[in-house]
Amino acid sequence: MSRKIQDIAPLIADDFINYEVEEQTLQEYRDLLEKEKHRLGLYYDYLPLLHDSRILDVSFSDTRFTLFLNDYSRYSMASALVDKKGYDVDKAQMQFPIEIDFDVSSMIFNSVDESGTLHETEPVVPDVLLYEQIIAFKEDTMEVALVFLKEHADADDEYILVILTVKEIQLLELQDKNWWQYFDESSRPYLDIYKAELAKGAWVSDQWVCEKLINEVDNS
Repeated sequence: MSRKIQDIAPLIADDFINYEVEEQTLQEYRDLLEKEKHRLGLYYDYLPLLHDSRILDVSFSDTRFTLFLNDYSRYSMASALVDKKGYDVDKAQMQFPIEIDFDVSSMIFNSVDESGTLHETEPVVPDVLLYEQIIAFKEDTMEVALVFLKEHADADDEYILVILTVKEIQLLELQDKNWWQYFDESSRPYLDIYKAELAKGAWVSDQWVCEKLINEVDNS
């Protein structure tokens, strides 16, 4: 029986089809994540802050799916600092790596047609992580859906859906090392307020939000 994106992962269906998620579905998902967050570890803190993060590297095998991302949330804060405070940093070169390692028992790459039906495809190396949804929590595993963008120079960009059956997720924060290569000690109050908001679960993955945080520091 064919699977449809709107049935298995409605929160990310609108990347592929014209679909609107009901508020009840969103709330049920939030409640599920809150209940099961102990199984997600540090990954829980980054849902869904990693949207639009460019992929620095990716590797996959029968048992592992590993992403090295340029953390879009941290990039947004850094970009806001460069624009508002005049730090001499080339934004195009800024990278704030974060590693996500999925211990998997299965991994399926899919295309999605106009009806929402999934079609298994050959694995490819994607360029951008767009969104994710935890589809299900089972006794010993989790089912995770990831939406990626594959860019093409001579054709339309391609949306890819990867469904993982996951035993464990490990996330490694590597962003601070690069932060201190780009910025000096004067940036610490801005980094501190950003991290404090992140720890509270606030949305900090848009530059305008980060600019407001910078203003808070400057006006305090």
